[in-house]
Amino acid sequence: MADDCVAAPSRFRRRVRQELGLDSGRPAAVQRAAGLVRTYGAGGYTGAAFDTYGHKDPAAITADDLIAVSMLSIQIREQSTSSLRPTSILTLDSLAARVTDLLGQLPADRQLHTLSEAEFDRWLGPESPGDELYWLLRNDSSIPRVAVYKLLARKRLALFPIRDTIVEKALGQKANPWWRPWWETLARDPELVAHLREIRRRSGAEHLSLLRAADIVIWMTHHPSGQAEVAG
Repeated sequence: MADDCVAAPSRFRRRVRQELGLDSGRPAAVQRAAGLVRTYGAGGYTGAAFDTYGHKDPAAITADDLIAVSMLSIQIREQSTSSLRPTSILTLDSLAARVTDLLGQLPADRQLHTLSEAEFDRWLGPESPGDELYWLLRNDSSIPRVAVYKLLARKRLALFPIRDTIVEKALGQKANPWWRPWWETLARDPELVAHLREIRRRSGAEHLSLLRAADIVIWMTHHPSGQAEVAG
């Protein structure tokens, strides 16, 4: 199943490298990107608490997860097609057993770029636990697409990349599932993985996944508040 058509991975890979500054002078690019991550985590953005807020139960979607998602600009209100609606939250409660079953089939200690093709297919490919969980939240709970991706990222930060309209537009990518082009890019580009590790190390944010570090840098580069930091 797909919401959108998949763009060519090679083009996506070029865009990711460009956005992270990998092809424009690495020392300066790392310094700039690490500065953006530090600024993001310094307290001015509620999303900085997304990764660490509250209790993180690896086997269930909890109230703390819903609060964490709201820190990434997902409003909780009924009359909206882009918000997390209270009726969807109530439906999610009725699906708790199935959610726990699917989460239990997803590794909590693996990073997306380390997956072999067979492992990717087993956990995140079509009709996999990750795919089924996405569509369970999307269809059965009627949760908006972007909110689903953020919930999945909250549950498995190193496996599922966050999706939002700013990063989506920056990368020129509308693929569903959003995690596939990220896997194809990172699994085939060890230089990019090393670049992200260095950004994370230099920013002093070792608690972040590589996916989250990339998301923050790209989001800060294109969000109006982050652009002021880049220019400054």
